[in-house]
Amino acid sequence: MPGNPHTELAELLKASPVFGHLPQNELALLASRFRLAEYRDQEIIFFQGDSSEAYFVVVHGKVKIVKQSETGQTVLLELVLPGEVFAALAVFDGKPYPATAQSIGRSQVAWLSRQDLMALLGRHPEISSKTILHVVERVRRAHEMRMRMATQRVERRIIEALLDLAPRIGEHADGVVRMSLTRRDLAEIVGTTVETCIRVMGRLKAQGLVDSRRGWVLVPNLDALRAAAVEWE
Repeated sequence: MPGNPHTELAELLKASPVFGHLPQNELALLASRFRLAEYRDQEIIFFQGDSSEAYFVVVHGKVKIVKQSETGQTVLLELVLPGEVFAALAVFDGKPYPATAQSIGRSQVAWLSRQDLMALLGRHPEISSKTILHVVERVRRAHEMRMRMATQRVERRIIEALLDLAPRIGEHADGVVRMSLTRRDLAEIVGTTVETCIRVMGRLKAQGLVDSRRGWVLVPNLDALRAAAVEWE
Protein backbone atom coordinates (compact mmCIF):
# COMPACT_ATOMS: atom_id res chain seq x y z
CA MET A 1 0.00 0.00 0.00
CA PRO A 2 1.36 3.44 -0.81
CA GLY A 3 1.83 5.97 1.99
CA ASN A 4 0.78 5.26 5.57
CA PRO A 5 -1.31 2.07 5.47
CA HIS A 6 -3.37 2.93 8.53
CA THR A 7 -4.13 6.42 7.19
CA GLU A 8 -5.43 4.84 4.00
CA LEU A 9 -7.38 2.31 6.04
CA ALA A 10 -8.95 5.12 8.09
CA GLU A 11 -10.12 6.75 4.85
CA LEU A 12 -11.58 3.43 3.69
CA LEU A 13 -13.41 3.02 6.98
CA LYS A 14 -14.70 6.59 6.75
CA ALA A 15 -16.32 5.76 3.40
CA SER A 16 -17.82 2.53 4.77
CA PRO A 17 -21.57 2.27 5.47
CA VAL A 18 -20.66 0.45 8.69
CA PHE A 19 -18.03 2.77 10.16
CA GLY A 20 -18.47 6.05 8.28
CA HIS A 21 -20.56 7.67 11.03
CA LEU A 22 -17.78 7.39 13.62
CA PRO A 23 -15.92 10.56 14.70
CA GLN A 24 -12.46 11.08 13.24
CA ASN A 25 -10.63 10.23 16.45
CA GLU A 26 -12.51 6.93 16.73
CA LEU A 27 -11.77 6.10 13.09
CA ALA A 28 -8.07 6.72 13.68
CA LEU A 29 -8.11 4.53 16.80
CA LEU A 30 -10.03 1.81 14.99
CA ALA A 31 -7.64 1.85 12.02
CA SER A 32 -4.73 1.42 14.41
CA ARG A 33 -6.35 -1.68 15.93
CA PHE A 34 -6.86 -3.40 12.57
CA ARG A 35 -4.07 -5.62 11.27
CA LEU A 36 -3.27 -5.88 7.58
CA ALA A 37 -2.65 -9.09 5.66
CA GLU A 38 -1.93 -9.77 2.00
CA TYR A 39 -3.01 -12.86 0.09
CA ARG A 40 -2.02 -14.44 -3.19
CA ASP A 41 -4.49 -15.50 -5.85
CA GLN A 42 -6.70 -18.34 -4.55
CA GLU A 43 -5.05 -18.26 -1.12
CA ILE A 44 -7.36 -19.20 1.75
CA ILE A 45 -8.07 -16.51 4.34
CA PHE A 46 -9.99 -18.87 6.59
CA PHE A 47 -11.70 -22.23 6.18
CA GLN A 48 -15.30 -23.18 6.75
CA GLY A 49 -15.47 -24.47 10.33
CA ASP A 50 -12.53 -22.45 11.66
CA SER A 51 -13.02 -20.62 14.94
CA SER A 52 -14.35 -17.10 14.31
CA GLU A 53 -11.57 -15.01 15.79
CA ALA A 54 -11.58 -11.97 13.49
CA TYR A 55 -13.82 -9.52 11.65
CA PHE A 56 -12.52 -8.61 8.18
CA VAL A 57 -12.64 -5.68 5.76
CA VAL A 58 -11.39 -5.90 2.17
CA VAL A 59 -8.86 -3.13 1.51
CA HIS A 60 -7.67 -4.02 -2.01
CA GLY A 61 -8.70 -6.75 -4.42
CA LYS A 62 -11.59 -9.20 -4.17
CA VAL A 63 -12.54 -12.03 -1.82
CA LYS A 64 -14.96 -14.84 -2.57
CA ILE A 65 -17.01 -16.63 0.06
CA VAL A 66 -17.49 -20.27 -0.89
CA LYS A 67 -19.05 -23.33 0.67
CA GLN A 68 -18.66 -27.03 0.05
CA SER A 69 -21.90 -28.79 -0.85
CA GLU A 70 -22.73 -32.29 0.35
CA THR A 71 -21.58 -33.61 -3.04
CA GLY A 72 -18.19 -31.92 -2.65
CA GLN A 73 -18.92 -29.14 -5.15
CA THR A 74 -17.63 -25.66 -4.33
CA VAL A 75 -20.44 -23.11 -4.45
CA LEU A 76 -19.74 -19.37 -4.69
CA LEU A 77 -21.94 -17.62 -2.12
CA GLU A 78 -20.87 -14.03 -2.58
CA LEU A 79 -18.17 -11.67 -3.76
CA VAL A 80 -16.70 -9.17 -1.29
CA LEU A 81 -15.14 -5.98 -2.64
CA PRO A 82 -13.02 -3.12 -1.19
CA GLY A 83 -14.68 -1.41 1.76
CA GLU A 84 -16.98 -4.35 2.46
CA VAL A 85 -16.86 -6.48 5.61
CA PHE A 86 -17.04 -10.23 5.89
CA ALA A 87 -17.13 -12.91 8.62
CA ALA A 88 -19.00 -10.44 10.80
CA LEU A 89 -22.02 -12.46 11.86
CA ALA A 90 -19.96 -15.47 12.92
CA VAL A 91 -17.84 -13.21 15.13
CA PHE A 92 -20.97 -11.64 16.65
CA ASP A 93 -22.44 -14.98 17.73
CA GLY A 94 -19.16 -16.76 18.41
CA LYS A 95 -19.89 -19.69 16.09
CA PRO A 96 -17.37 -21.14 13.59
CA TYR A 97 -17.09 -19.53 10.18
CA PRO A 98 -19.95 -21.02 8.10
CA ALA A 99 -18.02 -20.78 4.81
CA THR A 100 -14.52 -20.41 3.40
CA ALA A 101 -13.00 -17.05 2.39
CA GLN A 102 -10.55 -17.11 -0.49
CA SER A 103 -8.68 -14.39 -2.36
CA ILE A 104 -9.45 -13.73 -6.03
CA GLY A 105 -6.23 -12.39 -7.49
CA ARG A 106 -3.93 -10.58 -5.09
CA SER A 107 -5.80 -8.96 -2.23
CA GLN A 108 -5.22 -7.11 0.99
CA VAL A 109 -7.58 -7.38 3.93
CA ALA A 110 -7.69 -5.78 7.35
CA TRP A 111 -8.78 -7.82 10.34
CA LEU A 112 -9.96 -6.84 13.80
CA SER A 113 -9.76 -9.32 16.66
CA ARG A 114 -12.95 -10.46 18.33
CA GLN A 115 -11.79 -8.82 21.57
CA ASP A 116 -11.24 -5.45 19.89
CA LEU A 117 -14.55 -5.72 18.05
CA MET A 118 -16.45 -6.35 21.28
CA ALA A 119 -14.75 -3.34 22.86
CA LEU A 120 -15.78 -1.23 19.85
CA LEU A 121 -19.37 -2.44 20.10
CA GLY A 122 -19.36 -1.46 23.76
CA ARG A 123 -18.64 2.14 22.73
CA HIS A 124 -20.72 2.11 19.54
CA PRO A 125 -23.41 -0.59 19.70
CA GLU A 126 -25.02 0.75 16.51
CA ILE A 127 -22.16 -0.81 14.51
CA SER A 128 -23.82 -4.17 15.06
CA SER A 129 -27.06 -3.14 13.33
CA LYS A 130 -25.18 -1.30 10.58
CA THR A 131 -23.10 -4.41 9.92
CA ILE A 132 -26.20 -6.59 9.77
CA LEU A 133 -27.90 -4.23 7.29
CA HIS A 134 -24.75 -4.20 5.16
CA VAL A 135 -24.49 -8.00 5.18
CA VAL A 136 -28.21 -8.47 4.47
CA GLU A 137 -27.89 -6.28 1.36
CA ARG A 138 -24.97 -8.39 0.16
CA VAL A 139 -26.88 -11.59 0.85
CA ARG A 140 -29.80 -10.24 -1.19
CA ARG A 141 -27.44 -9.45 -4.07
CA ALA A 142 -25.81 -12.88 -3.78
CA HIS A 143 -29.22 -14.56 -3.81
CA GLU A 144 -30.14 -12.72 -6.99
CA MET A 145 -26.82 -13.80 -8.52
CA ARG A 146 -27.47 -17.45 -7.69
CA MET A 147 -30.97 -17.20 -9.16
CA ARG A 148 -29.47 -15.86 -12.38
CA MET A 149 -26.94 -18.69 -12.41
CA ALA A 150 -29.78 -21.21 -12.17
CA THR A 151 -32.13 -19.68 -14.73
CA GLN A 152 -30.26 -17.50 -17.23
CA ARG A 153 -28.05 -18.22 -20.19
CA VAL A 154 -24.35 -17.63 -19.58
CA GLU A 155 -24.30 -14.61 -21.92
CA ARG A 156 -26.94 -12.88 -19.81
CA ARG A 157 -25.17 -13.83 -16.58
CA ILE A 158 -21.91 -12.28 -17.75
CA ILE A 159 -23.63 -9.07 -18.86
CA GLU A 160 -25.56 -8.84 -15.57
CA ALA A 161 -22.39 -9.44 -13.58
CA LEU A 162 -20.57 -6.63 -15.41
CA LEU A 163 -23.52 -4.28 -14.86
CA ASP A 164 -23.59 -5.18 -11.17
CA LEU A 165 -19.84 -4.74 -10.70
CA ALA A 166 -19.50 -1.49 -12.67
CA PRO A 167 -20.73 0.83 -9.88
CA ARG A 168 -18.93 -1.19 -7.21
CA ILE A 169 -15.41 -1.54 -8.63
CA GLY A 170 -15.51 0.44 -11.87
CA GLU A 171 -13.20 3.37 -12.61
CA HIS A 172 -15.10 5.85 -14.76
CA ALA A 173 -13.28 8.04 -17.30
CA ASP A 174 -14.61 9.66 -20.49
CA GLY A 175 -17.71 7.49 -20.40
CA VAL A 176 -15.71 4.26 -20.25
CA VAL A 177 -15.91 1.99 -17.21
CA ARG A 178 -12.69 0.12 -16.40
CA MET A 179 -12.84 -2.80 -13.97
CA SER A 180 -9.98 -4.78 -12.42
CA LEU A 181 -11.29 -8.18 -13.42
CA THR A 182 -9.82 -11.18 -15.21
CA ARG A 183 -11.83 -13.56 -17.33
CA ARG A 184 -11.23 -16.25 -14.73
CA ASP A 185 -12.63 -13.93 -12.04
CA LEU A 186 -15.70 -13.36 -14.18
CA ALA A 187 -16.09 -17.08 -14.90
CA GLU A 188 -16.06 -17.84 -11.16
CA ILE A 189 -18.57 -15.11 -10.42
CA VAL A 190 -21.12 -16.34 -12.96
CA GLY A 191 -20.51 -20.06 -12.51
CA THR A 192 -19.05 -21.05 -15.85
CA THR A 193 -15.74 -22.23 -17.29
CA VAL A 194 -12.94 -19.89 -18.29
CA GLU A 195 -13.19 -21.18 -21.87
CA THR A 196 -16.89 -20.34 -22.09
CA CYS A 197 -16.27 -16.92 -20.57
CA ILE A 198 -13.54 -16.22 -23.15
CA ARG A 199 -15.91 -17.17 -26.00
CA VAL A 200 -18.74 -14.98 -24.71
CA MET A 201 -16.44 -12.05 -24.03
CA GLY A 202 -15.09 -12.44 -27.57
CA ARG A 203 -18.61 -12.13 -28.98
CA LEU A 204 -19.36 -9.11 -26.80
CA LYS A 205 -16.10 -7.53 -27.90
CA ALA A 206 -16.96 -8.09 -31.57
CA GLN A 207 -20.21 -6.20 -30.94
CA GLY A 208 -18.29 -3.29 -29.38
CA LEU A 209 -19.88 -3.86 -25.97
CA VAL A 210 -16.71 -4.69 -24.04
CA ASP A 211 -12.98 -4.61 -24.41
CA SER A 212 -10.31 -6.26 -22.32
CA ARG A 213 -6.72 -5.81 -21.31
CA ARG A 214 -4.58 -8.05 -19.15
CA GLY A 215 -6.43 -8.13 -15.83
CA TRP A 216 -8.99 -5.52 -16.88
CA VAL A 217 -12.43 -5.37 -18.51
CA LEU A 218 -13.58 -2.15 -20.16
CA VAL A 219 -17.19 -1.24 -20.91
CA PRO A 220 -17.38 1.71 -23.34
CA ASN A 221 -21.13 2.24 -22.93
CA LEU A 222 -23.12 0.86 -19.99
CA ASP A 223 -26.45 1.73 -21.62
CA ALA A 224 -25.55 -0.26 -24.72
CA LEU A 225 -24.51 -3.23 -22.57
CA ARG A 226 -27.74 -2.95 -20.58
CA ALA A 227 -29.77 -2.90 -23.79
CA ALA A 228 -27.91 -5.98 -25.06
CA ALA A 229 -28.98 -7.97 -21.99
CA VAL A 230 -32.54 -8.31 -23.30
CA GLU A 231 -31.25 -10.27 -26.32
CA TRP A 232 -30.40 -13.11 -23.97
CA GLU A 233 -33.74 -13.54 -22.20
